[in-house]
Amino acid sequence: MGSCKWGRAMVGDHGRHKSSNERERSMLSVKKLLTVAATLASITSCGTTPKPKPKTAKPKTANTELTQNQAEPRAEVVLSLPAGWRKRADGPQMVIEGPDPKLHVVIVASTEPDLSKAIASAWTKVEPAFTKAPKDVIKPPSARPPFEASIVAKYRLEADQVLHQATAHRYKRLSYVLLVRGPMGEVKKRAAQLREVLGSVRPKGSQPPKVTAKDAKTPTADELRALATFIEQARTTFEVPGVEVALVQDGKQLMATAGGFVDHGKKKRRVTTKTHMMIGSMTKSLTGLMIAKLVAAKKLSWDTPATELYKRFKLKRPDQTKAVQLAHLLCACTGVPRRDLPMLFEAEKHTPKTVLRDLAQLEFLTKLGETFQYSNQLVAAAGYIVATQVDGSGDLNARYGKLLRKHLLKPLAMNDTFVSMRQVKRKRRYALPHSETIDGKIVPLSLREERFVEPYAPAGAVWSTVDDFSKLLMALTAKRPAKGLPPPAQLAELWKERVKVFAHTTYGLGWMTRQYKGTPVHGHGGGTMGFRSYFAYIPAARAGYVILTNGSRGNALLAVVRSKIEAMLFGQQDKSTQKMAFFRKRIGAKLKSLGDEVGEAVPADRLKTLAGTYDGGELGQLRIRAQKGKAIFDTGAMKVAFLPLKKAPKKESYVIVEPPLTGISFWVVDKGGKPELHFEPNNVHYVAKRK
Repeated sequence: MGSCKWGRAMVGDHGRHKSSNERERSMLSVKKLLTVAATLASITSCGTTPKPKPKTAKPKTANTELTQNQAEPRAEVVLSLPAGWRKRADGPQMVIEGPDPKLHVVIVASTEPDLSKAIASAWTKVEPAFTKAPKDVIKPPSARPPFEASIVAKYRLEADQVLHQATAHRYKRLSYVLLVRGPMGEVKKRAAQLREVLGSVRPKGSQPPKVTAKDAKTPTADELRALATFIEQARTTFEVPGVEVALVQDGKQLMATAGGFVDHGKKKRRVTTKTHMMIGSMTKSLTGLMIAKLVAAKKLSWDTPATELYKRFKLKRPDQTKAVQLAHLLCACTGVPRRDLPMLFEAEKHTPKTVLRDLAQLEFLTKLGETFQYSNQLVAAAGYIVATQVDGSGDLNARYGKLLRKHLLKPLAMNDTFVSMRQVKRKRRYALPHSETIDGKIVPLSLREERFVEPYAPAGAVWSTVDDFSKLLMALTAKRPAKGLPPPAQLAELWKERVKVFAHTTYGLGWMTRQYKGTPVHGHGGGTMGFRSYFAYIPAARAGYVILTNGSRGNALLAVVRSKIEAMLFGQQDKSTQKMAFFRKRIGAKLKSLGDEVGEAVPADRLKTLAGTYDGGELGQLRIRAQKGKAIFDTGAMKVAFLPLKKAPKKESYVIVEPPLTGISFWVVDKGGKPELHFEPNNVHYVAKRK
């Protein structure tokens, strides 16, 4: 009985240099590249099985085969394989390779019930030289069905920039271990496809639970009161300054509740269901709805080339420029990678016109439709290009806002939803955004910090309240078709799969569709400097909900409240309380880890060397200087402190420790006697050179 190991495909390019903290901390980095996913493909024997005695042999069953072959159990699975990926058997393991085989997943089956031990044993079989202990082991409160238990082991990223990660699941009497290995550059490029593989694996013959419209129910008054209590409990648990939530069913608002304060520091004015908050990328869904109505009215077509709609539309490569149609601008499927740093660092210099002009710097990282790549710039371009076609001349932001008001907001009577921050200020009902320092202190931000998104308004600049946003959900859930919505055929276009985000989540045209136990949930999340939001429409339950928060920890609240609402709507087991405890523990562990990894100060002599002005290209002009004993990173509009990282794979790495840029990291390389600053939050490598 031998051990099967990775072959030559394991050795090769290590990708670009990058700090592990870039991946772990940056609020702009690809979030949770490898979420708690799933495991296993068909596993064949790597050794030999002793022959039974002819006269005493009993008929083989799955149980007797498992007993006789404890060391190398056979297992069969079903999984989703993205285009360009391959799977092959390698002895008792299954190997799943990406388009670049240096990125792959090896699946190992084991009878070991202890998942941590099963992972350690799997590494020994597959890569004996890899003996590192995990730096973090995540044990979620519930496993993805049909699995009964799961853990994820994460390992420190070293200078070679090769990711190692392991996921283990338990199902009946087998543990399924998925070992991930690959260059970080390829991991980030193929993150969505990798999530699809990991999240789709399940043992052959197993059936995850499903719900349908027959399971949907109307919440009782007691359930709604319990939900309101839980929302406030989650708000205080996660230290979210303020929250507002509305639940809609059958065209009516069942519940609207709010808690907390508009300003965490002063705690004078309370949040209500009429408090304005930024909805971030939920705006993309509104932009999609507006364009869908114009398509239905024959004023536009989804398949019209972008160059026909806007003659100056231009990407970096002419062939890619010609290939892009209107729908591609909204589908997150072009292959253009996320580029948020220029949005932040050059915020005060961008306008809608420069956003359209700067499209010429963009190029596809992957083929059209091949994998999920999120782009705020392209969605903004969609809204502005449509505005140039439909609404005369003038300021593009104003024209987009006018178009959204005329074709969507006004017909739905959403009179308290605005694109303009100026209009929001006039209402004097807005909440302040909140972020946190690297050590977890919650701090309010000025509204000025949120202006970075205004040049990209169609992608994320809208403000609303849960009372007003409920009107969209009431229209969607009404028993009779609402006049303010696109016709059903166009709604279907918005929700149709264009690309996979996770195994059971797809992206359409400004809308994301995920599966709750087999039933579609359409919606979108949003996040800005200091607001977090989410809305969902669930056709099978004839229901929808919207959650708005004014704190950067809102994501944890969104996750647990979403879980509770959806379990309630379908009468399913509610594990939201366990999830809340899990997330609270994870936040605490993360803060402790950061405390161990962040240094106390940049050495004075090194800060003197780093001080100066840097040309960051797309990032604009950057400055590093000393101020009252602190090392300051200065973009012009934002001036924040940074500290060294003690345990980074690059020799000299730093992390920004103050809002609004908390968590963004960079590393320094000396070239020709001058320091260079390197940033790589996603798949774009930015270099700022000392002048």
